[in-house]
Amino acid sequence: MEKKMMIEDLEMTSPARDKGTLSLCRSLSLRAPDPSSQLASAYRNQDLETFTELLSGTPPEVDPDHWYDDPNFATMLDLASRDEGRVEYVRALLQAGADPNRVNRVRKKAPLHLAAEVGNVASLEALLQARAVDVNKQDNTGSTALHLAAKEDVAQSGRAREELEHRYRRCVQLLMQHPQVDVNKPNRKGHTPIHLAAIHASPGMVRLMLAEGGSRLDVDSYEDATGETARQLIVTKYEELSRLLPPRADAAPELTSDRLFFHLYSRESGRFLDALAMRPAADVKASVLDADDGSHTLLQLASEVGLHDVVTALLEGGADPNRTAAANGRSPLLLACHRGYYRVARTLVADDRTDLRARDRGDTALHAAVKGAAESTATGLAASRAGRDHRKCVQVLLAKEVDVNAADLKGNTALHYAARNNDGDVVAALLRAGAYIGVRNCFGEPPLADVSPRALEAYLDECVVTNELLPREDNYEVIFKYNFLARAHAPRQQQPLQNHVTVSVDEDAKHLVSGRPPPAPLASETDPLLYMSKSADLRYLLKHPIITSFLYLKWQRIRAFFYVNLAFYLAFWLLLTAYVLTGYSERPDQGLIPADGDAARSPGSASGPGWAQRNASAKGDDSGPTVISASAGPILAGLLTLFLLLLAVRELFQLVVSPHKYVLSLENWMEAMLIVVTAVLLLSRQTNSYSRQQLSAIAILLSWAELVLLIGRHPLLATNIEMFKTVSLNFLKFLAWYSILIVAFALSFYTLFRDCGGGGTNACKEADDENFFLSPGMSVFKSIVMLTGEFDAGSIPFLSFPVTSHILFVLFVFLIAIVLFNLLNGLAVSDTQAIREDAELVAYVSRVKLVAYVESMLVGEAGPHRGGGGGLSRWLRAAFCGCLDACRGVACLKTLSGRVNLFPDVIPDQQIHVLPNQGNRIEFSTRRSCTRNRAMSVDDDDDLASCAAQCARMSMDRAIMRDAKELFLRRNAQAETSQMQKMIDHYEKEIQVYRQRIEHLEKSQGDLLEILKSK
Repeated sequence: MEKKMMIEDLEMTSPARDKGTLSLCRSLSLRAPDPSSQLASAYRNQDLETFTELLSGTPPEVDPDHWYDDPNFATMLDLASRDEGRVEYVRALLQAGADPNRVNRVRKKAPLHLAAEVGNVASLEALLQARAVDVNKQDNTGSTALHLAAKEDVAQSGRAREELEHRYRRCVQLLMQHPQVDVNKPNRKGHTPIHLAAIHASPGMVRLMLAEGGSRLDVDSYEDATGETARQLIVTKYEELSRLLPPRADAAPELTSDRLFFHLYSRESGRFLDALAMRPAADVKASVLDADDGSHTLLQLASEVGLHDVVTALLEGGADPNRTAAANGRSPLLLACHRGYYRVARTLVADDRTDLRARDRGDTALHAAVKGAAESTATGLAASRAGRDHRKCVQVLLAKEVDVNAADLKGNTALHYAARNNDGDVVAALLRAGAYIGVRNCFGEPPLADVSPRALEAYLDECVVTNELLPREDNYEVIFKYNFLARAHAPRQQQPLQNHVTVSVDEDAKHLVSGRPPPAPLASETDPLLYMSKSADLRYLLKHPIITSFLYLKWQRIRAFFYVNLAFYLAFWLLLTAYVLTGYSERPDQGLIPADGDAARSPGSASGPGWAQRNASAKGDDSGPTVISASAGPILAGLLTLFLLLLAVRELFQLVVSPHKYVLSLENWMEAMLIVVTAVLLLSRQTNSYSRQQLSAIAILLSWAELVLLIGRHPLLATNIEMFKTVSLNFLKFLAWYSILIVAFALSFYTLFRDCGGGGTNACKEADDENFFLSPGMSVFKSIVMLTGEFDAGSIPFLSFPVTSHILFVLFVFLIAIVLFNLLNGLAVSDTQAIREDAELVAYVSRVKLVAYVESMLVGEAGPHRGGGGGLSRWLRAAFCGCLDACRGVACLKTLSGRVNLFPDVIPDQQIHVLPNQGNRIEFSTRRSCTRNRAMSVDDDDDLASCAAQCARMSMDRAIMRDAKELFLRRNAQAETSQMQKMIDHYEKEIQVYRQRIEHLEKSQGDLLEILKSK
């Protein structure tokens, strides 16, 4: 296995170009300066020697095509091609392997364009000498270097103008003398270089091009927007040059990609199809149909503008549906879906060669369709106008069963964007196609964060259906569909890439290159429900039958783990309580010395505190406790030590599996404190009795509090413990604001009463030990006790400052003891009443938390944390990443997690069938599941048989079936209401028609009467 290195110690070097294969190389950076920065510095300082030295290696120390951001936004070859006097730098870069055809991602031009645009003759000549240079390379406007030079864009005057014109003409001369140049290549506007020169340049440039081009020039085939050819323009504008024009060509023009692009940019689909029809299909080369103009291929352009007939003709002619231009990485399918051209999208997906998983910057075609709908709405373009409908594009893609859960670079699925657009129809379509509502993006947000509650509720209603039989029949079934809760386990097989990339991989990642699907990931199935339970807008949906039935099934799966965990902790709790009580139980007339006495510090081995006294009691000494025999002490301590180790292993396992969730849980901190305190009681022999008693008290409190929380997770007791938690939390929040006032009174009392009993001028009769205001801490403690109504006014030394002290005390009683205390009581009553009014919802929320807690113990984090969280989260993930992978690889843990999860083994088709007339018996697809799993493994027969037996005995809760029945009644009532509304609308339309006919008859009758009267 390849040794892993920290990212900080690795530096990605330039891709080595060897036989068309890219090799990813790694080099160790030992605080050396960045070679790319050194190269830029050498160029800036015109240090050609250093510049050449940096590029002289094999491979060179720096990537010659390295991209420099602000303020350059260019590669080094781009800069050297534009700047005057840098031809040697251009040659050095080309010799080092710089790509002369690389398009600048910002300016959308290649180095050849940049040199021709500014008239840099020397750099242009050096670039033209490169073997790999494409002299006909087009920029984003479809212009070649010859176009840019022929345009002769000169703003200067006088001598500078003459010099620049001479440079442009020299550039044109060099370009036209290149053996591979196409002197007749048109740009997007249909202008050839000679046509562009006739429009913008001087007569000298036109004369030069006519002389250099000779009979190669085509001045008749292409027309501009006014319908004028280059010949007509030259004759009109430069009549003296008409004699230099080439003769007219009588033969039909050759079919070229330039001509086809011209027709597409002119939206002349008819002429495009005629041009293709004029040549037999065998004569049309694939290079013509797959050509690009720098920003589009023919198929990309036709798809983007919605020319359905052209797309069909190109595909039938053999055009590659996945080919893209260098400056435009979006496939034709992505372009069509983004624009909403559903007919084009349907034609493309019908072609078996189309890659439905093609991406551009992480976006799939499904992303493009959903995003395009939002952009169309934002810009005011109706998505349903002729030929455009983004929703139909989504339907076309879903019909081909594309990966509906594919995520972009930010981790967003199409469902994320549809929810943000508030497009209920698209959200419902994606959910019906199997979109998972729990996919979290890099910010930790699932689609549920933006989905409309009403839209989600409408979809949940669709997930509870029947088998269309009468409710009284024995085989009548209620079907619950859970496909929206099942995450995709195995990605579909990808098509091979065109570019070959050689990489070295670890043993654990060999499935990425072997073609085999990776093992199904262990994941929480209740993560979406846990998110819904925390959302005020979505929480009420937990009472929906589809959710409650799923929670019921999950509870049936995890209750065994819950009871085992509860039984284990009950045993630990009993042992700890017995250990502490027997260690410190005293006879009524005896007491331990909480100091440094020998009896209190007797080292009684590991059996715990007090065992020396019990030993003495067993020998006839009545000065110590006589609770149990001396032989029982080591046994009790040994059992407690065993259970403490098991508890520590359980907590360590949870920490490794779910580090982020573990650290953020207050209950886990309580358990960790309990383990530490219990370990100190068992193992420490140097702690005196005074400290042991305090630790024992803390251990008792923590263990009993944990027991209350653990038992409170049970669905039957969830409401009560939820009331306790809610009231406690609200009390703390409320007191946090008013603690300032309480501390203010405490410090005021301390200031008044701190000198009482000191013997000074303000001496009081009370003794120092009766005064609770001698220090700020004691004063705050006394004020908090007084908050409950325990004033003990007799011990307060009012005589020191009789007026001020009484006024402060009365204010304290009124504001704190009366007003604040009653506010807290009212808050507790209102919280309790609110929880009791919605006890059903609280119970389901608690059940979600319980299931999520058990899953976190066996599965791990509820959702991926890609990039989210702070430094603590990143540290925890880095620290426990390897341990987590190791734990998930253990076979027994996979078995345990499989017994908790429902998908894909228990419910392979994400739905169950409940028979209400057969005792609400649940039918699973057990036979299909067992058959599939048996084909995968021959060692799981016992587990499958056990699962089948358990499934056969399971029945759905009656309350859930009652809610499902009410849902059907409500749905039928809505359907009847909708049907009646349609009938009413129909009758209203008919009445309107009859009314119009009567009015027409009345008008005709009136006209007839008028005619009769006139006669």
